[in-house]
Amino acid sequence: MTPAGTEGGAAPSAEVLRPTDGALADPAGRADPAVSVPGDAEGGRLPLRELDRALAPVRRAVRSALDRGVVSPYLSTLLRPHAAQAAALELPGALREALSELVGMIEALGAGTPDPAALLADVSSRLSRVDALAGLPLPFHPRPIPKVRQVDVPEPSPAAPAPAPAAATAAAPSTPLPPPPAPQDDDDEEDDGILEFAGELLTPLADVLPPELLAAGASGLAALGIETVRDLAWIRPSTVERLSPIFGAGRPLPSGRAAVGGRITAQFTVFRPDGGRDRCALLVGAGRLRIRWAADWLHPPLAVARTFPKVVVAGTVVGDTPAELVGAEPVATDATDGEGTVATVPAWDLPGVTDRVVRQVLRSLTAGFVQVRDPLGPEVLRRHHLLGLGEALEQALGRGTESGRRRLAFDEALLVQLAPILVRSAREPTGSGADRGVGHTLLHGLVGRLGQTSELVLDDAGQAIFEDLKRDLRRNVPSRRVVTSEVGAGKGRLLLLASVLVAESKNQVLVVGADAADAEQRFQLCEPLLRESGLTARWLGASPTPGVREALRRGEIHVAFAPPEILEDGLLAAASGDVERLRGVPFRRLGLVVAFEREHFGLASAAHARMTGPRPHLVVVPIVPVGTRVLTTAYADHQVSVYVDAARLPARIQLCGADQRLQAYVRLREVVDAGQQGVVVFPTVDGADALDIPNALRFVRALEGDTLKGVRVGLLHGAMAAPDRARLVEDALHRRVQVLVCTARVEDLPTIPGATMVVVEQADRMEQWRLHRVIGYFSRAEQPATAMLVVGENAEPESAARVDRVVSAPNGFALTEALVQLRGVERSVAAGSAPAPSWRWLDPDGDLALVLAAREEAHRLFRADASLRRGGTSELTAWLRRRWAELWPDAVGNGAWLCPIREEGPTEPRKKRRRRRRKR
Repeated sequence: MTPAGTEGGAAPSAEVLRPTDGALADPAGRADPAVSVPGDAEGGRLPLRELDRALAPVRRAVRSALDRGVVSPYLSTLLRPHAAQAAALELPGALREALSELVGMIEALGAGTPDPAALLADVSSRLSRVDALAGLPLPFHPRPIPKVRQVDVPEPSPAAPAPAPAAATAAAPSTPLPPPPAPQDDDDEEDDGILEFAGELLTPLADVLPPELLAAGASGLAALGIETVRDLAWIRPSTVERLSPIFGAGRPLPSGRAAVGGRITAQFTVFRPDGGRDRCALLVGAGRLRIRWAADWLHPPLAVARTFPKVVVAGTVVGDTPAELVGAEPVATDATDGEGTVATVPAWDLPGVTDRVVRQVLRSLTAGFVQVRDPLGPEVLRRHHLLGLGEALEQALGRGTESGRRRLAFDEALLVQLAPILVRSAREPTGSGADRGVGHTLLHGLVGRLGQTSELVLDDAGQAIFEDLKRDLRRNVPSRRVVTSEVGAGKGRLLLLASVLVAESKNQVLVVGADAADAEQRFQLCEPLLRESGLTARWLGASPTPGVREALRRGEIHVAFAPPEILEDGLLAAASGDVERLRGVPFRRLGLVVAFEREHFGLASAAHARMTGPRPHLVVVPIVPVGTRVLTTAYADHQVSVYVDAARLPARIQLCGADQRLQAYVRLREVVDAGQQGVVVFPTVDGADALDIPNALRFVRALEGDTLKGVRVGLLHGAMAAPDRARLVEDALHRRVQVLVCTARVEDLPTIPGATMVVVEQADRMEQWRLHRVIGYFSRAEQPATAMLVVGENAEPESAARVDRVVSAPNGFALTEALVQLRGVERSVAAGSAPAPSWRWLDPDGDLALVLAAREEAHRLFRADASLRRGGTSELTAWLRRRWAELWPDAVGNGAWLCPIREEGPTEPRKKRRRRRRKR
């Protein structure tokens, strides 16, 4: 095809410059740096090689900026000379015009554009257009360097005559050389050299280590089962020594360990009188410093001088004038915000292998880390501000930086979150019936009425979680969500509104308490509010009466409250409609289960997994905040919402001995005289009040007659009737009671805003979870509250340690994690939960935010591709399959936690379906 406009020396059109037209490609398939262009100036040649050389740095810089998601203000200055060099070449019109537009975009990039990321994307698009027009980049075909063939010429015998003069030799006929040896087949040749580590983590270490490291490095690591680069890359340094500041060579040095920087100018060996020898060098900066290499530093001195012309060396300073650095080795540096540049020396403490040898092995692999294939896409890295995998390996292993460790910890957390989702998906495949849920048509009339009449209004954080719950309830797929927060954040209000929302859509709600007392108290608090909204709430108890069962079956009960034993009796399984073989009773249409859990986390989730479709949505609310260990086992495949209450004011905790009890009540009297309220809390033993009513009344009369004389004191006891307790709580809310003495649970009551002090009697007898909840209950007071914990004289060591954990814990998440770690994960979660993973880079106590971010990313990937086999997620799935045994070594060994991802293999051809012809 001859394009229009190519006659008379006019510039060729864009179609002429396509490689598929044959204008710029050699018939043999090789790129030609100068090829004739049809219609170009007289015999004009297109300088492809020069154009490719000029645009290569532009491609690399633009690709790097797009991958990092950061547009440097100096990027335009770096790209402009190369783009101008490319535009100055003699090129056809279409290519010259595209390059001019590229130069203009690069100049605009440095002119302070408001959206540099969008303009950088346009630069990348225009650069791709230029490459498409010119058929760039050119393929690179390396050619081996020919070796000079050496021919063995036989030496003349002693009796041979002397050689002729040069002139005669030149005139004499030349002696034919012996024929060259026959070329050998490449497959038969042995390559004694080492391979180059090109980013494949499964490469054996013995294939890529230099000869000087093979004996000490590969053999010692192989004895520990570390045979590939990946085996070594996943071992986290046990400690990282940081030396700061970095001294200059020739400056005064302190005694002991120090880091010195300079240039290596000389290498020499010093022989000792005992027959040994030391490898030494001169480090030059402001002056000279003699350094003595460590004995197990295996790099030869000449290689050190070539590899590290400017180096930071760590060692021990000995002597004064002149000082010498002994046991030296080159180390990496890290620029920190607070300390400037520091030298980092990581250590692993591997048995049988010195840390210096491990550092040398990793240093020899550093150049190949940049080529490691990253299973995460650039969008995920930008969303969570993470480094690329290759850079993270280099930073975490060589420098011990937090940014590198954070990326590797995120990878572990993401894989641990994806695994239970895939296991659940394999057990409940799409279309099997188990994945069917109850979708709700949500109305907001009753929720709005409760907000107006009862002032049940959510803050911004609560409203965001409420929107997430509504999105779950609208779907026809049963959802599992965990709502956790510090005590006193307002989770009960949030779940009450969600229950009203489901009940208004003609569905039923089941609320399961942490125990019988917890469930009954929640029923007593919520039933008046539900009744005002026109909804019917009932307490089921351990065994519902026949009338309650019939009301549940007919749908006359909208919200049911029950103890946790109902999960074991099979009542939830009645939602499937199979009534005959169940011990419980069926619901007419159960749409939501709200389960409050404590200690044995995951009971409701296990019961929910046993149900058949259509299954209700499940919302689990731990009454104490849970962290990484519980979220990755009991709630491994759940979505997580963390309720952060900005108005929460943590109470100040003060520990009092038995001899300081009077001071606590004197402080309580001062608070009451200042116009505030106080609470005195007694423990419960085996679910019952520690004080019976006569003893509790005597204690109240003693307070009214002594320390709290003239103060209105009320008693809240578990044996009181429900109306009397509700009336007393109402009096406390309206300040008709100044001091409330509670022998029952006060932490589940509505917030008393004026209560700014609590005295906890016999705190050593109170369970850890309840003691934390009592303290957290007063975090929503109008002013910062004070909790005074009175410990008995004869407190047991275990009880005293329990109180100390509560006092010293920074927050409730850390307190629960410490208790789970003390008791063991298996004893803290329900049977059938996911096994606890083996963390290498993630810190379960300090990386909760990272775990939550990885959980959100895992569910995002699963929603986009349920099979995790399309695009970039397939690489992540393969990554998970390879690391499955490393993340759960114990569970994989006993066969309790097997990977559902099949090994990659040849796929069988798809069978053709036979189509039947329709009879006419």
